[in-house]
Amino acid sequence: MTRTLAVGMGKRGKKWVRWARAAGAQVVGIVDASPDALAAAGEELGFDSARRFVTVDEAVAQLSPEAAVICAPHHAHPVLVRTSLEQGLHVLVEKPLAQDMATARELVRLAQDKGLQLAVAQQYRYSEAVQRLRELVQDGAIGRLTSVLVQFFRWRPTEGMKLPILLNQAIHHFDGMRYILDGDPLSCVADLWDPGWNGCDGPTAVEATFRFPGGVRVHYSGSYVAKGPVTPFDAWWRFEGSGGQLVYDGERTILCAPAGGAPSAIAVAPRKSDATVELCRDFLRSIETGVPAPTSGQANLSTLAMVFAVARSSDEGRRVRLAEVLEEA
Repeated sequence: MTRTLAVGMGKRGKKWVRWARAAGAQVVGIVDASPDALAAAGEELGFDSARRFVTVDEAVAQLSPEAAVICAPHHAHPVLVRTSLEQGLHVLVEKPLAQDMATARELVRLAQDKGLQLAVAQQYRYSEAVQRLRELVQDGAIGRLTSVLVQFFRWRPTEGMKLPILLNQAIHHFDGMRYILDGDPLSCVADLWDPGWNGCDGPTAVEATFRFPGGVRVHYSGSYVAKGPVTPFDAWWRFEGSGGQLVYDGERTILCAPAGGAPSAIAVAPRKSDATVELCRDFLRSIETGVPAPTSGQANLSTLAMVFAVARSSDEGRRVRLAEVLEEA
């Protein structure tokens, strides 16, 4: 069993202890800069005072772990990832890996230079629905894919976040696009803004159209300031092809409607913690085998590039090639 540190003991960080254990890791200690959060998590999760630490460096010196699972505020990810890698730990970090491309690239290179595994928690692609959508699209269930529409609307506080709708939410859907279509977009044109009624520190609404290889267009419509009905967190998805249509309701059903034929409903399980456990298993497997996980830091650069291509397109009022974002990192 891989000796693992859990770094960050907020509400979700405590869940990561349970997910890592379920995946087969031996969680040997917990880390949080807040003594109060550390004490509360230790009591709840069964870590005595000798296995609670306020820094990664202290935990490594005392426990000799092999890996770290990091769940902290976005701005803290780079320093925690860098410290863990410099201490010789394999790292699984919550998205986003970083809040800019240059830092993300630096962390990926650091992991590569040290021969360590670095993975990013993009668990949406592990849901049964996304797995099934990929299978249907790649198997040609609706012929040649021509376009995809993804819609996400919710109300969510985002004070203090950089690019909140993109780095906190759309990044999951962007990763799903790459996974389902089995490729990376070539370019995007986008508009990003804040309607102004949510007291946010960054843009909370986005309209973006990506061009994928083969002429496929994927349009994303997202909002963190919806005042009416909301979508599931997985979003609504519609796929148009030369031979029909696929529609995913974001929760339990994929409707497959072949052209000229009767539509059929495919039941799927709602996304739950099992998806994150499976992602964690892939990370642990990468440590054992040396083969990078599907959501490795290197692979995730393309997902992150989609975020910053959208931001650049909106800022500069032009179509942005993904290659230019990746090349500059």
